[in-house]
Amino acid sequence: MKKSMPLYLALLLSVFTACHSTNGQSEDNTILLPLNLTSPQKELPLSSFIDSVTTIRLALPDSMFFGSVSRIYFEGNNIYASDSKQNVVFRFDRSGRFLNSIGRQGGGPGEYTELSGFFLGKDCLFLEDLATRRIFSYSPDGTFIRNITFPFSLIYDDIVALPDSNFLCYQLSCSQLDNSNGLWIMNDKGEKVETILQKEEVYPYSSSMFARMTTDTEGIVHAFNPSSGEFYRYDPVRKVISRTYQFQPDVKLKSQFIGHRTTLDIKDERAGCDMAIESDHYLYTLWTIFSDSPRGRGVHVLYHKQTGELTTFERPLIDLPGMFSLGLYVSSNYPNALVLQYSDEYVAEYYPKEYKELEMKENILLVKVLHFK
Repeated sequence: MKKSMPLYLALLLSVFTACHSTNGQSEDNTILLPLNLTSPQKELPLSSFIDSVTTIRLALPDSMFFGSVSRIYFEGNNIYASDSKQNVVFRFDRSGRFLNSIGRQGGGPGEYTELSGFFLGKDCLFLEDLATRRIFSYSPDGTFIRNITFPFSLIYDDIVALPDSNFLCYQLSCSQLDNSNGLWIMNDKGEKVETILQKEEVYPYSSSMFARMTTDTEGIVHAFNPSSGEFYRYDPVRKVISRTYQFQPDVKLKSQFIGHRTTLDIKDERAGCDMAIESDHYLYTLWTIFSDSPRGRGVHVLYHKQTGELTTFERPLIDLPGMFSLGLYVSSNYPNALVLQYSDEYVAEYYPKEYKELEMKENILLVKVLHFK
């Protein structure tokens, strides 16, 4: 078990005080999590926190292929997988059978310049084209419904749909205009109507392909800031924002380099949280530590909510039946689960034996859902 004491508490406290809620209620019962990133243990068995594994084989028609899948969302009997290389969303049933494609590049009605991301709404999907500041809505069968246009002055890094037809936007990169970031509300006309949380410091931005916001089965939105190690929950019905966790690693957080917009001129060791998955009993995160080397080193962190135990480890030990590799982490909304994907290229390169046994092809994507205990 690896534990750590905060080494930069004064700096962290200065960061906390500059964060404020500008509308509605704010609750702060933050759990502080001292974190040892410098000397993690080698491995932690998956079986110590994963209960079971569900495998789904997504199959496209033979004439189609998977490029680069970035998000896999589950809704009712449907599974949606976004392909960032082909700029399209594929829809499958729960058995993995292909149903239809959603969205298309082009200049006509319902067509976008590029697919920046997608998220789920009530009985629809929203596809984002941030290059043109447009959000397109489609029915599950791929029928175009409408688009929402918003001004270029509005910036966000992640977005989720709210029950009242509005959207919660998360701006993590500091705006060149007002040096601020935080959570804000966009209405269905593309207008900024409310600021939920605002931070005014300038510090390096942490890019990540992983979603920074998720909505749980109760409708609560969970958000995390990769640069500061802060976690929030937002109740859209009560309109209450609260900070839930604050990691305090023994390596400087990127948010502690106040005044720097990038890390290009920073030589000090620094850390950022690239991925976070919160279940009923656990908070599972992946951190990257950078120094002078352009490639960082990864550290996994498992926090047990009931016991308060924090375990830092270099990699999970694969000891579950049917698991031959950890695959690639993928953003998902599957409750209480870690979702992994295995493309044919990945399996062919690293696991040629399994590639033959699994009969992998370019139109096959293996998905494993690891259910937390």
